[in-house]
Amino acid sequence: EPILLRGEAAEPVPVPSGPPLLTAPERLADQPERRNVELVLEPGDRLLFYTEGAIEIAHPERGFLEPAGLAALAREHRGFAGMSFLEHLVAGIRAFSEGEPEDDIVLLTLEVRDSVAPARLPEAAD
Repeated sequence: EPILLRGEAAEPVPVPSGPPLLTAPERLADQPERRNVELVLEPGDRLLFYTEGAIEIAHPERGFLEPAGLAALAREHRGFAGMSFLEHLVAGIRAFSEGEPEDDIVLLTLEVRDSVAPARLPEAAD
């Protein structure tokens, strides 16, 4: 479930279950069919994509971070943009677990900005 940040909110976006991306065709026979999800994004919106390592990180007493916990961290750090936003999320994930993660963590954010002239796009990136 990607996380949609819109205004003050940060909520997981429900997506139908399906096989993992890049699954070999011969392994798809017993998997549910992958379905598309349409989402209209507005200027200022952000989508956060992540691997399971980001939400399955565990705290000895609080259990797993889960999508809702990652959404809360994203909400807390929404004032940052680009790479700074992702760095703050990683720091928050590590603080939650009180240690180094056992699984890999990959975070990807898509930020919808107001109109930017194509010539300025490289300058706008962090």
